Amino acid sequence: PPPFDCVDEDMWLTPYLQAKNAVVGDDILVRDTGYPKLVNGVIQAIKKDISEECVKLITESDCQVICTLCTPISRENGSSFYAIDALNEYVYVKNNGIERWEVVRQVIDEGKKNIVRISVGDISFLAGTNKFKQIVTHNAIKP
Repeated sequence: PPPFDCVDEDMWLTPYLQAKNAVVGDDILVRDTGYPKLVNGVIQAIKKDISEECVKLITESDCQVICTLCTPISRENGSSFYAIDALNEYVYVKNNGIERWEVVRQVIDEGKKNIVRISVGDISFLAGTNKFKQIVTHNAIKP
């Protein structure tokens, strides 16, 4: 996977799987532009033992994800922005089973963190600091 598609190793991908324990072939929830909801996807490539500068995104309902500064995040219309620029942008979340678009209310510098590069085939995947409150970020280079 390219160097932009990274979440902190402690992020929850599912209620039972953290990024640091993920392997190729694991099932996680994914989303792409035009998908009405999250669907099951399979991790196709993964790279660990990397350290990068990260930010924590926090939405209006306290969904949080820690990811690299240049992690792309897709808007509802298919365009995208980088995590570092997420303040007041809308992101797709899953909060205790409810999927919806929410505004990012805080972007907090987390410094260097150990990250995991995950590829699920050029679409976005769900991850978060809390296994039941997560945010969708992209897993490939986007403008």
